[in-house]
Amino acid sequence: MNSHNNEKSRDLRWLLQNLKPVLAPETYAYCRLNPSKVSPVDIENTFALIKEKEAWTLITTVEHAKKKGLPFDGTFKRITCQVESSLEAVGLTAALSEVLKQKGCSANVVAGFYHDHILVPESQHKEALLALKSI
Repeated sequence: MNSHNNEKSRDLRWLLQNLKPVLAPETYAYCRLNPSKVSPVDIENTFALIKEKEAWTLITTVEHAKKKGLPFDGTFKRITCQVESSLEAVGLTAALSEVLKQKGCSANVVAGFYHDHILVPESQHKEALLALKSI
């Protein structure tokens, strides 16, 4: 068993106490792509690619989206929780979403193997970061 899957990485209280949220400097966009028209250049520098039956969702920097002419709505900032959480941790996403809900911030959570990333509207990123740091 690796350290990522230890008991602490699943303990909600420990995870919240050790959250260490960090704001990424980039501004992100959610782009909707038609898979039959995607080129490898479109998806380079991608933070996340989610393949759904209706279309692919590309989360990339606004700079990249504009450079490639990829349409998007809204701009977002990414807050990464530095604590290593297990993919089997129960309640972390709900707890983060609840704190942000109380501040009127939407939260789009993307879980990686090691960390949870929360994309919040660019206009609310300061309030969101403060709220997460206050946990």
